[in-house]
Amino acid sequence: MKLMENYWLKITCGSINYQIAGLNPDEFPKFPDVESSNKDKIKSGILLNMLKKTSYAICDDDSRYNLTGLFWEFKDKSMKMVATDGHRLAKAEDNSLTKSVNLKIIIPKKGVYELRKVLEEGDDDISFWIKENHVIFKKDNLYLVIRLLQTDFPEYEKVIPKKSSKFLTANRNELKESLKRVSLMSSEKSRAIKMVIKKNEITLNSSDPEIGQASDVIQV
Repeated sequence: MKLMENYWLKITCGSINYQIAGLNPDEFPKFPDVESSNKDKIKSGILLNMLKKTSYAICDDDSRYNLTGLFWEFKDKSMKMVATDGHRLAKAEDNSLTKSVNLKIIIPKKGVYELRKVLEEGDDDISFWIKENHVIFKKDNLYLVIRLLQTDFPEYEKVIPKKSSKFLTANRNELKESLKRVSLMSSEKSRAIKMVIKKNEITLNSSDPEIGQASDVIQV
């Protein structure tokens, strides 16, 4: 290998010759000063589980900027993660923090997916902290720095009922498998499934004008 003018790289191997265009390394963004004494840590598996339970509900519509990220709220030694696209809302909670913190941040969707990749590599402890408008994660010798969304998340608690006179208990696996079966005939656009609830059963229905319809009944 040989560095040529204008930062081109010449690679030669036997009769093969490559010349690869490059850029001035001095123009590469400097890694920000992210060190802080105010760090906390948590098991990667706990954080990954919370992300799996919530990140699917993050909004894909860029015009709804304040919904295009994952809301992360810290209060004392507990934390909540919330995501919504305006049609569905997912929330997860945990009390595994070692320090008392009171803070609210929003992590952009792309940052959430990059964080999931890091967490999936093992269940070791991962350190994290907030500095200015970034959240920083450190696992072994790897740093992940994510710029936070500078916006306000909706007051989601207002849409979660505080009380209800109607409760339903169903077998989790039976409901999950029924949803899988019925969803095969749901509309590609909406993926909607209608649930008709009676005293001792739930009827699940789906339909698509182009492929057909499906229904299933489970006991509750």
